Amino acid sequence: TPEEIHGFLEDYQKELGQAQVVAISGSMPKGLPGDFYATLTRMAKEQGKTVIVDSSGSSLKEALPGCPDLIKPNAEELQQLTGADTGSVESCVQAARTLQAQGAGTVAVSLGKDGVLVVSPQGVYQGRPPCIQVVNTVGCGDSMVAGFATGFAQGWELPQVIRYAVAISAANALTKETGCFQPEDLERLLPQVTVEQLEH
Repeated sequence: TPEEIHGFLEDYQKELGQAQVVAISGSMPKGLPGDFYATLTRMAKEQGKTVIVDSSGSSLKEALPGCPDLIKPNAEELQQLTGADTGSVESCVQAARTLQAQGAGTVAVSLGKDGVLVVSPQGVYQGRPPCIQVVNTVGCGDSMVAGFATGFAQGWELPQVIRYAVAISAANALTKETGCFQPEDLERLLPQVTVEQLEH
């Protein structure tokens, strides 16, 4: 209802002061305006926060004018958003640049076992996990977002952020629980993740 939306926005505004990074994830409840994620993004950016949006379809498309610092579509979602072929790294990069032109700062395209392709103002990078015995892939995308958020909050350089995000996602895949990892898995995987700069 309009009252619930107003109450949420008031609470959100109050909580923003305590945040360094804001992650806006998932699909929107029915009844919200299509540009709600753009509104949340703008509110956070006005307070100098780094904003990650991890959604899909119209929720993600309508968030772009809010200028999120990072979005994280997978290759299929990237294709749906841009209508472009995303079968190669080069085509993914071009499609990601289309989304940058619409407001996204950095586009992190999750590629499953091939890691993540990151198209950013600093260049294009690919982070790849080592070969692992996958137990459960549910929650890997959310874990990757948590890794990006942590890295941004720590003020790390982008390659280090990518390494951490890929390692957490891979560590999540080693556990039966969703969105959960063992710290020792993360520590073991971190040095095995490769981060390659494809373009400057």
